[in-house]
Amino acid sequence: MDRTPNFRIRYRFYSPSESGRSSPPKQGYRSDWSYESENIDTDGIYMIWPRFLNESGKEIAQGSDIQAEGEANMYIVMEEMIPQHAPKLSVGVRGFLMEGGWRVAEATVIEVLSLAQPKT
Repeated sequence: MDRTPNFRIRYRFYSPSESGRSSPPKQGYRSDWSYESENIDTDGIYMIWPRFLNESGKEIAQGSDIQAEGEANMYIVMEEMIPQHAPKLSVGVRGFLMEGGWRVAEATVIEVLSLAQPKT
């Protein structure tokens, strides 16, 4: 994405034996986000998309394989939703990468980077 990420997570994809994905995703994968403290049936899931990082902290190339565990920059896709998410996001907040109603990875916020709403 062509902007500053909103926050960074440490993630772990669930294995097939944990009812996780049968194959690893690639960079460009568009999962959604849910907060551990919320119920997806009543609160829903959010268009907050990951861009996965290499060991040096740089975003990996589009289409590259994603490691089962690592870090990712997270982007709140609908920037007008930043004020709704800002009070929920802090270091240590737990959440999930989602495919529909299916949790595919667990995650912890490790850094808040930019929760200022863009100027219009």
